[in-house]
Amino acid sequence: MNHLYGLLKTIHPSSKKEKDTERCKKIFMIVDINANKNSIKFAFEKIFNIKVIKINSIIVRGKFKNKKRFGKMKNYKKVIFTVYKKDSENVLI
Repeated sequence: MNHLYGLLKTIHPSSKKEKDTERCKKIFMIVDINANKNSIKFAFEKIFNIKVIKINSIIVRGKFKNKKRFGKMKNYKKVIFTVYKKDSENVLI
């Protein structure tokens, strides 16, 4: 059970969260970059006790920075969960 909490990191702020359909709602989260869709879905359903309809995952590449120092931001994986609107009240957004 402890490894489930390591997969889901934070809720991702996004303006697309406001786009809800009549029956479904989308929840955006940042997760571990090495996790696959099945393990992410299992962890989300166990932790929040919500049935997931659909899951989309995107690996966001880090930007290169070169103002004072040269470097690169980290890559991260963003996941979009589609859940029923009545179930989404359990997740604090």
